[in-house]
Amino acid sequence: MNKFLPKNITRQASTERSRSGFTLIELLVVIAIIAVLAIMGFAAFGGLAGKGNDDRRAADMKADADTMEVVRARSGASVYVAPALTDFAGGAAPKEPTSRTAKYCYKDSTSAGVGNPAASDWGTLVCPSGWAPVDAALPTVTLNATYFKFCTVNEAVTAVFCQGSRQ
Repeated sequence: MNKFLPKNITRQASTERSRSGFTLIELLVVIAIIAVLAIMGFAAFGGLAGKGNDDRRAADMKADADTMEVVRARSGASVYVAPALTDFAGGAAPKEPTSRTAKYCYKDSTSAGVGNPAASDWGTLVCPSGWAPVDAALPTVTLNATYFKFCTVNEAVTAVFCQGSRQ
């Protein structure tokens, strides 16, 4: 029967049959390319959320210290006084940006020896010994405190962010 049909019709039917879909090799190549691009994207952007949280923690420590300086200057005192919630931007003390239990911690003193705690002191993600959490209760400043420091740890609990008094 093929000998009675024109040649172009026979060729068209055979071409349509062979090109009816993708081959398995073509599908595997496309899937491999998408997988490589996804892996590259995760590698490039995977740590950005943690870095963003760390940047926020550092900024919060600076904001806490600035609030203490403003409250002291406004009161006209030569020592630091406990701030009110309204003294903080937004009417609240900064809080940890993620759901983990790490704390923003505070320590004040009448001597200049307020040092930075080590990252290992935050092993259980709570304030180190002798440090108080900064939260809705706010820091309670020691009478005649002339020095203070706010500290927290980074996302990986390997580094400490601190900001202290300017005196």
